[in-house]
Amino acid sequence: MQDFWCKDPKDMHYPELAAENRRLKETEEGAKQMESVVDRIFVEGRKEGREEGGILKLIESVCKKIIKGKSTALIADELEEEESTIQGIMSVAAAYAPDYDVEKIYKAMNQETRKLTATK
Repeated sequence: MQDFWCKDPKDMHYPELAAENRRLKETEEGAKQMESVVDRIFVEGRKEGREEGGILKLIESVCKKIIKGKSTALIADELEEEESTIQGIMSVAAAYAPDYDVEKIYKAMNQETRKLTATK
């Protein structure tokens, strides 16, 4: 495990890991490969951030409409979303009434999704 924290391949215990680390750090091919990985991580992070922002905005919109007393069907129609999507948000949001903390609702929905995924 210590090898994962070593900055210098000379300090590593596993020769295979040290050799790969050296290749990545000390060759042009390795540098290009690492640059590609970093670029991919950056692009994926931006994509995830946009998706999360969209979900948070949807949750916020749903909560505002709940406060106004609108029905699931009406909210779905106004936001052009599936009723099942709106119902899922409303079900979780109910536990956070009357404040409807969007971040907490989002986290609760993620936990619920992880539980469902884990049982499959």
